[in-house]
Amino acid sequence: MKNFYNYYFIFILILTLPLHSNSQSNLLDSLTTLLSKTSEDTLKIKILIELGDYNFGDGNNKKALEFNNSALALSKQIHFLKGEATALTKIGVIQENIGNYTIALSNYFEALKIRTKINDSTGIAACYNNIGLSYYYMGNYPEAIKNHLFA
Repeated sequence: MKNFYNYYFIFILILTLPLHSNSQSNLLDSLTTLLSKTSEDTLKIKILIELGDYNFGDGNNKKALEFNNSALALSKQIHFLKGEATALTKIGVIQENIGNYTIALSNYFEALKIRTKINDSTGIAACYNNIGLSYYYMGNYPEAIKNHLFA
């Protein structure tokens, strides 16, 4: 039954994404309402991450970090490793965006450990790519190339 709700949630999101910006406000309202009615499970983590993505796309890094930090905390609480890795990656992207490359790298390396533990090859490649980008932005081109090749 839980999978049904996850797929239903994703289906609704996909249907609403192409709508006009007016509807983005409605999507935000819907996600916020859904968040308050959802129990402490993987669906709540996915909603928190989606809200973080929305705010990041809107340029609100502070709010995006809040949502992703909440997703990380809940993921740790319920032992949802994939959610933990996703939240760490999102936090890393936000930190990288604001120029905190060392913090971003720390999050990416932590996500990489989890992705390796759960044998998520796509996630592992994404982590190496993100690590390479951070090194690139820091001007450490040899490390950037090395990590991009791992990806």
